[in-house]
Amino acid sequence: RVICSPLPSSLSSADVYASGGGFNCATATNINVPVQECYQIQAFYSANGWSNWTNKTNRDTDTNICTWYGVGCTNMSGQDTITSLSLANNGFVWSSLSYLTVLTWFTYIDLSDNQLNTSLDGSWGSLVNLTGLNLSNTQIYGTLPSGWSTLTNLTNLDLSNNKLYGSVPGSWTAGLTDRQSIYIDLTNNCITTTGYTTPEQSWLTANVTMSPQNICLIYMTNTSEGTFSGSSADTVVQIVASGANGTPVEIQARPWYSFSQWSDSSTDNPRTDLAVTGTRIITAVMSSFYTLSYNAWS
Repeated sequence: RVICSPLPSSLSSADVYASGGGFNCATATNINVPVQECYQIQAFYSANGWSNWTNKTNRDTDTNICTWYGVGCTNMSGQDTITSLSLANNGFVWSSLSYLTVLTWFTYIDLSDNQLNTSLDGSWGSLVNLTGLNLSNTQIYGTLPSGWSTLTNLTNLDLSNNKLYGSVPGSWTAGLTDRQSIYIDLTNNCITTTGYTTPEQSWLTANVTMSPQNICLIYMTNTSEGTFSGSSADTVVQIVASGANGTPVEIQARPWYSFSQWSDSSTDNPRTDLAVTGTRIITAVMSSFYTLSYNAWS
């Protein structure tokens, strides 16, 4: 296997050298994986605050990256390569997952029971060798990426206990329809169970575990204009029981913007939706303003 570029263009010098400790791909000797993989996994650990993780065994003391806690390697033609990452329930708080999508030899990733608090990235569709992906109970939100239909080697995908909404993309049922051995767990989300064609419904019934459709309150904002109180995300999802009330949600305007109303014409801010009987998608409407100062000339 030929590594064409020792330093991927997606990495800045800060990514490479700000490792939070003594280990550094640029200076370490006897690194047992290709240098590109070293840079990528180091940048991933650094960007996501590895020094605060519950278990970080060997991260800063061993140049053999395959001995770092959570990293699994496979020997390919005499060269170790990183093929798995298992960091379940490890005090992981998301900052950036993008570095993982370059390591296309991954066959298994488990980041379950951590605080990812992010939407799903379509770029994960580049990990075409994945057979298992577990992102359960990680506070991920948003819709399911249609681009994941390229993950045709998947046999197990666990996205349960999150705040995903919408429907299973048609590209999944089309691209994975011949994969009768795949298991997808979408329980305890807001994924709809209706509106599919008969072939799609047959595929879903055979391969996907879903809760009966939950009732969801989905609040959205453009984060360049306003943010939700207590959250940096552009979407807040609440799962509620039929007839129950939601919890308060509030928009805080960024400089040069003010809150106008919600897309359902409500001007309450904060707002609390009462006696909810069906899923609602509500967007904050913001207004921009400018302050002009002038001098009066006589």
